Amino acid sequence: MTGRLTKIAHRVKKFDLIILVLFSWEIFARFIYPRFEPRAAVYLPAFSSVLKECWQLLADGILMQHIWASLRRVLIGFSLASLFGITLGFIIGLSQKAYEQLHTLCQIFRPIPPVAWIPISLLWFGITDAQQYFIIFIGVLFPILFNTLQGVHSVSSQYKLVAQALGARRFLLIRRVILPAVLPRIIFGLRSGVGYAWFIIVAAEFVSAPNGLGYLILEGRNMIITERIFVGMITIGAINLFFHYFLTKFENWIAPWRKIAFIF
Repeated sequence: MTGRLTKIAHRVKKFDLIILVLFSWEIFARFIYPRFEPRAAVYLPAFSSVLKECWQLLADGILMQHIWASLRRVLIGFSLASLFGITLGFIIGLSQKAYEQLHTLCQIFRPIPPVAWIPISLLWFGITDAQQYFIIFIGVLFPILFNTLQGVHSVSSQYKLVAQALGARRFLLIRRVILPAVLPRIIFGLRSGVGYAWFIIVAAEFVSAPNGLGYLILEGRNMIITERIFVGMITIGAINLFFHYFLTKFENWIAPWRKIAFIF
């Protein structure tokens, strides 16, 4: 019992800074800022007001509708980018001919900001979910692809030679030597890709979506409901934290030889 209480107290202690920030936010927005700014409640609402707005949106079912809309777009776009990026990363990394033909092409497209694709994607797909999937796909693809490629190239040639000397053919070499060595880089690319996906979907929903967390934030701005803006922002951060936690657990399960600690 004592050990469990100690563990709970240690976990709660990790949130000291967050609690301090929220407490300071509440005090500043409710008591200090209004002394200098008559419209303080509009510019910076108190944290308790944000919680109240969040509860109201949850009770009305509005927040969950927006969460599901964004989550569906992120999951589909992210899954397509992961499948294509990992596969292409292995192809380019394992084939010299593919590297010569595709690497330069990928480097040309890599620095183009995903939001720059919004106008042309609207022409191609219109204001549809397909357009949102494409924007997320194009933005998440390159972090995953290049992390996979770097992982393949980082595998020591000595490991490959030893495996081949022991009779490992190409498929077995990939499965037993290259893939385990590349897994950490792939997971790192996936974690980076999730962050990019949420950044991209919010920007895309500002422009071309009738729902979603980005739309919720824009709606709060248009209706001058600042609490709603903060609800959208905090929700995005919380969901991304969950994805990061899940991918860390997944990496620890699939690559147990290198444990990654998750500070939570």
